[in-house]
Amino acid sequence: METRFDSLIAAAKQAAQSAYTPRSGDPVGAALLARDGGIFSGATVELGGSVLCAERVALANALLAGKRRFTALALYAQNPVVPCEDCRRALREFGDLWVIRASSDGGVQSATLSKLANGGGQGERT
Repeated sequence: METRFDSLIAAAKQAAQSAYTPRSGDPVGAALLARDGGIFSGATVELGGSVLCAERVALANALLAGKRRFTALALYAQNPVVPCEDCRRALREFGDLWVIRASSDGGVQSATLSKLANGGGQGERT
């Protein structure tokens, strides 16, 4: 069954293939949907002792392209992931986005950013 977020999930899945995760081996891809329909991707990057989360890489790519209004973020990983507090804080500056979490087993869950922040980590099935 096709959902309205399939292209966003596909972009996040493709981004995960570009992740650089030599320490954790846990690649995460993100795709951020701008209100004008543009999709901006990012992937986890582990450098030295630092981690650049996929969500903030996608957000930085969108901001560099001049985008400031967003509606949804898709995350793709082997197992469903929830944005960390730093990512949630950065994303909240742009509203209460939908967060779609897809995993390699085909599972898809969605919830608003505020619901995830309040412990609604499982979200709704899409």
